[in-house]
Amino acid sequence: MNDGSNHDMHQGTGQEDSRPRSSAKNVRVGEQVSKYGIWLGEDRGVYDTRNQLNDLTGKEWLQLTKSVWYSERCGEDKVAFEHPAPFLIRDIEKLVSLFTKRGELVLDPFVGSGTTLVACARLHREGIGVELNRDFVEDLVIPRLQPYTGERAEIQIDFFDKLGDNSIVEIPPEPAEIPPDIVNERKQFWQNVSRQEQHHLLTGIDGCKQAVMIGDARDLLDTIPPIDYCVTSPPYHNILKHEGGGVRHDNSQTRQGVEFYSDDPSDLGNLDSYREYLEALTFIMAKVYEKLRVGKYCSVIISDFTVDRRETNVHGDVISIMKDTLGLTFMGTTILAQDSKPLYPFGYPYQYRINHVHQYILSFLKTAD
Repeated sequence: MNDGSNHDMHQGTGQEDSRPRSSAKNVRVGEQVSKYGIWLGEDRGVYDTRNQLNDLTGKEWLQLTKSVWYSERCGEDKVAFEHPAPFLIRDIEKLVSLFTKRGELVLDPFVGSGTTLVACARLHREGIGVELNRDFVEDLVIPRLQPYTGERAEIQIDFFDKLGDNSIVEIPPEPAEIPPDIVNERKQFWQNVSRQEQHHLLTGIDGCKQAVMIGDARDLLDTIPPIDYCVTSPPYHNILKHEGGGVRHDNSQTRQGVEFYSDDPSDLGNLDSYREYLEALTFIMAKVYEKLRVGKYCSVIISDFTVDRRETNVHGDVISIMKDTLGLTFMGTTILAQDSKPLYPFGYPYQYRINHVHQYILSFLKTAD
């Protein structure tokens, strides 16, 4: 897998090697090049048909195992910055691409500006997003999804690029296999959501559905079907309510403050103590655990922050919750570097204070019920 040719892990043991048997110049994209390998071109490499986790080639998979990612912006991220804690589409697309196959179901219990659902719509995955703040849903999430879904859909994202020979290669050959009982549960869920005025159900040109549920995740997660992946970034306690605690809108070095998440007392961003915050987060992630299928992954994106003016190892506490309290297997930390963030003179010239220009992507695996 080190050069994109996707060597079989058992090379040298007598099992079949999945490397192409001929040079790329003599192999058509989409052609089977070994017992398990399908050639997808010089840029992508070989897709191994035994891959049950995602739709990536060995070359693509390997790049996403790096312990440091650099955050990438695109033009469609602009609207998301109306939210106090936005995420970028390409960053979430990497995670969705790594941990799911086409057609699988992704959950974000703190969907915020809707980036997770936009990434799902673009990548032919189905999504469920839960958001407490109705204004975020109506002003940000729905408008961001409409170019990909619903009656106003204008953009058809084709996961399979048109090639020079005018053919379209479908990779992998089939979408993920979902057990029939889970397929039926999901169908019933989509029907239920479509009947409830407070929620939104949008369907893409490819048939993939995105559900936006308005309300408290502590209540709504009981109503969703089994999921294939969860990716989320919970509120960072009450740091946005600190005086001057927000981030700029004009790229200046002056801290101007931004709107906090909501005034709802059940919002994790409004809880008085850090202990209450961790307890509420544990309660919600326990419900996520119940809905996550065995053998599937969950990623939590979090940064350390100050509690009572003291730097706190928040990501360590989250790992403890997910691993020790809930029983998930910790699979590692990816540093999401955000080097474009402005720097502020915290403590200068008297005391060292850190500027956080990265977040932690903490990934976990559910190995048993």
